[in-house]
Order: sequence, then C-alpha cells, then structure tokens
Amino acid sequence: MPKILHVAPVMPVDEHHIEYALDKAGQPGSLVTSWIPTPLEHGLLRMIPALRRGLRREPVRLRRRWVERHFWPDMRRSLEMMLGVHQSVILAHDAFFERVDRHAERQVSPETRIVIGREFGCRHVFRRASRMGASCVYHLPTVHHETLYRILQSEGAQYPGVCRSTFDPFEFQPRRLRYKLEEIALADVILCPSQFVRQTLLDAGVDGARISVTPFGSETTWLDAPRAEASSKTVVFVGNISARKGAHRLLQVWKQLGAYKTHKLLLVGEMHLSASFLQDYAGLYEHRPRLPREDLRDIYLKADALVLPALAEGFALVIQEALSCGTPVLASLHSGAAGFVTDEQARLFAAQDNDALASALEWGLSQPTALAEMGRAGRRRVQEWTWRSFETLISQRIETLLAATHSSR
Repeated sequence: MPKILHVAPVMPVDEHHIEYALDKAGQPGSLVTSWIPTPLEHGLLRMIPALRRGLRREPVRLRRRWVERHFWPDMRRSLEMMLGVHQSVILAHDAFFERVDRHAERQVSPETRIVIGREFGCRHVFRRASRMGASCVYHLPTVHHETLYRILQSEGAQYPGVCRSTFDPFEFQPRRLRYKLEEIALADVILCPSQFVRQTLLDAGVDGARISVTPFGSETTWLDAPRAEASSKTVVFVGNISARKGAHRLLQVWKQLGAYKTHKLLLVGEMHLSASFLQDYAGLYEHRPRLPREDLRDIYLKADALVLPALAEGFALVIQEALSCGTPVLASLHSGAAGFVTDEQARLFAAQDNDALASALEWGLSQPTALAEMGRAGRRRVQEWTWRSFETLISQRIETLLAATHSSR
C-alpha cells in the first residue's frame, strides 16, 4: 500500500493539523519529528507547575499513522548552543533540522508515494524521494527569502541595533539559501498559508501552478467562548516581541499618540528588542512572558483589540487566534491576513509605515462600537474556516497528488 512520509523537525499547530488530515483520511505512513510528548507524558509534565508555563510541545494523537520521535537532535542542539559551537542560533537550528531530515531520509522506501517536508528540514529526504519516484510536497509557512531580505535590509538601515534576532546576518548565508532553493526546486507542490507568500514566490520566478494557498485554521474550541462585556481599555500584542513583528514601530506610535494615557498596551511573548531601545518606552507598556494557550485565550477574550504591525509574516497564527475569540484585529498587509479577511472583518494597513499604523490605532481607540462590530464580523469569518477546513483542503490536495502519481506509474 502506498505510504506518505511527513517530516517536521518542529511541530507547530499547522504541522499537527497536516498530520491529523493524513490520519483522518486513513493515509498510512509515518511522521518523523524531534521529541514531542506522548499524551501521557504531556499530562504528567503539566502537573508540575514549574514546567507548565514552559511546555511548548503538544502531543500528536493519531489512530493509524506512526510517530517516530528523535530525542538526540534536540539534546545535541541544546549542548551545541551551550558550548557556542555555532556562530548563530539560526545555524544551530539548521543543524538540528538537518539531523531530523537525515533520519527521515532513511524512511523513504519503494512504498513511499508522497513526502511532505517543512522548509529548511527536508533537503535530503526530498532528494531520495525524487530518485525513487515519489512526489514532494513543500510546506513553506514564511515568505520567500528574497522578499524578506529586501524588507529586513531597509528596516535594519532605519533601526540599527533595535533587535539582534531579527537582523541576524547568518539568516541569509549563501549556503543556507542554496539549500532552501534546492528544496523549492525539488518540490512538486508548495503549500503556503497566504496570498502574500504566494506573491513572494511568484516574484522570485516560481511557477504558480506548483503553489497551493492553504490558510491556517481558527481555534474551534474558542469560537463560542464569551467575550468580556465591558471594555478593558487594553490593546494586546502577541508573539515574539521583535522588530520582525513590528513591535518597535508599535511602541513608537503608541508613545507618539499618547495612547498610554487612556489605554494599556500588553505585550505577550519573549522580549527580543534591545534594552537600549526600550529605555525610551519604560512605563508605557506591560510585558508578560509567553503563556500557555488557555491563559492566552483569556487575554484575547478581554482585550479590545490585537495589533500586529508585522514586517513579513506568512500568516500570523495570532490573527486566527484573536478572531476565534471575537477580538478585533489591526494588522499589517504583510501579516498574511490580506486575501483572507475583508475590510469589514479586520483593519489592515501598510507595513513599515508608522503613519498607517497610527491611523489604524487612532481609529480603533476612538471608535469602540465600530471596533467591536468588526470583531464580531471577524469571528463570523473564522467560523467558516476552522482547522477542520484546513485539514479537508490538505486531504484534497493529497488525494489529487496521489491520483496523479498513480496515473503516471
């Protein structure tokens, strides 16, 4: 029986639902990943208060498919980062991804019909799959690197030293980019989450016939959660607090508008902005570290709006999370939401434009009734596109590809 091999060194929620789509469709094969907890391990770890907040990996609950977990690549990455083996965190992650990729490469067999791989983690398995006549499906959740390079070059020139993680020079190392271009070239189908990502691929010369836009889904269990009745006068930003997410521009505009006099800005996530930059904004915002998902849901339900002035996101999952809670969304056109929501369902504005960001914030803060109505419209939109919808579309893409590979054999 033909098998489908899914390679994902890391397992964010989108990778989980790709695997669930395969499992529900009864597609035999396996998932090759790094360490993720079993349901029992996850339950036990959550019982330890010191571990609950930092537990970022969720178990994958499958009925038919097999999960192959590899613990050593995780351990080796941590050890190498501690010893300073790599010049950059990005390069340490790449080495970790490649080790999982090598494990997956050995799983390709004559029965393997399709290999699904995540960017920077499937070059070797794609090579072997192509030699053996299997199709390659490339999961690209981020914008093409040529577009990203242009954006970060201009932003770095305007804000030098604001955020080291955003402007890591090793991100665009020539060898690293050659590897990614090889993955793209080997792919028969490229799954991407937004029209924005698709356009960056087209701009780079990728054949549009190979590109499949599959937006991320909404949080089904959050759709009916009741929102706070009264305004909390709180605007929330969720994710890595970095220049790539536009957090530096948000702080600038928040101060410029004097919004801190009437509203609270809550930043939730790991802080990446430099201490020297943050000095000018002390006392103008509240910061909380990354939170468990159920705690994050409660924040969305109480917030007046989510704001995300991202420089370049494939499709920011926080947008779907916020919309699932009926939280109004103010986001840049480079957040991935363009093409998914209308003007009535979210307020989108030009990226890398403080005036556009200020206009969106001023409108949201001064028009609470219209803002709340937009949040309700956004919630109705995501009720139409849940993770189940995402899984259905993934299953259809796979069935089409299986039929095509069967007819060609």
